[in-house]
Amino acid sequence: MKKIYLHVFMLIMASLLLVGCKEEEKAVGEGGIEEELVVAGNQDMTDLMNEKIFKAFKEKHPGMKITYIPGNGAETVAKVKAQKNAPQIDIAILEVNSQIDGHNNKVWAPIPQKDIPNMNNIVHKADIPENSGVPIFYSPHVVSYNRELVEKEGLPVLKSWNDLASPELKGRVALQDPSGSFGRTALIMLAYANGGSESNIQPGFKKLEQIASNQPTFYKNQSFINQALQEESAAYTVWALNRHHTYREEGNLPLEFIVPEEGVYVSNSGIATVVEGAKSPNAAKEFINFMLSEEVQKSLAEDLYLNPVIDVEVSKETAEMLEFDKSNVKDFDNKVISEEFPKWLEQFNQEITPLIGKEM
Repeated sequence: MKKIYLHVFMLIMASLLLVGCKEEEKAVGEGGIEEELVVAGNQDMTDLMNEKIFKAFKEKHPGMKITYIPGNGAETVAKVKAQKNAPQIDIAILEVNSQIDGHNNKVWAPIPQKDIPNMNNIVHKADIPENSGVPIFYSPHVVSYNRELVEKEGLPVLKSWNDLASPELKGRVALQDPSGSFGRTALIMLAYANGGSESNIQPGFKKLEQIASNQPTFYKNQSFINQALQEESAAYTVWALNRHHTYREEGNLPLEFIVPEEGVYVSNSGIATVVEGAKSPNAAKEFINFMLSEEVQKSLAEDLYLNPVIDVEVSKETAEMLEFDKSNVKDFDNKVISEEFPKWLEQFNQEITPLIGKEM
């Protein structure tokens, strides 16, 4: 009888082992690449990811299931932090300050360059701490304006970041507050325009006081800035060049942009990270490598007007749209920004917000 029980027990264990192997077989495909992948990134990339990039990646990895979770960088990092003990996201694609926030909270896994062969082709370098991310696209932050509205109302074409504070522009500037990347850029570039920098931000706050008295609000949500430009309640804003082109082409707005004389900040707005403890780390690295392929880099440029980080041939029209004056590019110290930003936000809320719309 004992032999029978032992035989039955061995059969059960063998069955369980076989099921486990089959489950493992389902979870991991050829070459050790997992068959499910969850990617979080910017809302603007949703359609391109789902309709083109994911499809192309799945052609190389049949059976792969990929999910896209849209949201801004701060939202994505908040999700990753909340899921730290049981990550649900494998890859986060986000701008540099959110990437550094995640790095400081130890939620990104290191990415050895040997795991991403296409990193050897990157020509646009980015200062990313401890191999915790890979640049996949970038875009400069520029001053954008409605050409027809400016001409109709006799408003000036700006030359300096300081011109945003001109009394002539009263009620016509739509700026994001510094909690957003575009508002943060405006504050820092206003500091540069007045003898300061990210390490000496007070000249920027001084100029922001004048801007506050000139405009009805500082916007938290980018969609409200889009609406203000569409309705012509605003003529000027500060945002990324890719957004400028998107709303000019798709929103049918007569927009032009300038790089002010004090220079421009080039945002590493697309840094791909692998989440620490991700369920599909191998698939994540494979996908990041794919994002650095000529095929995807060209698509990012042609479809979303994002500057590629590798040398890739694009149409003449796209190349002209992505061109900007690179003679005075500011390299922000992102470590300083990460450390000082909470103080900036507190100062903005306490000192600038009460001045909105009030005569100085």
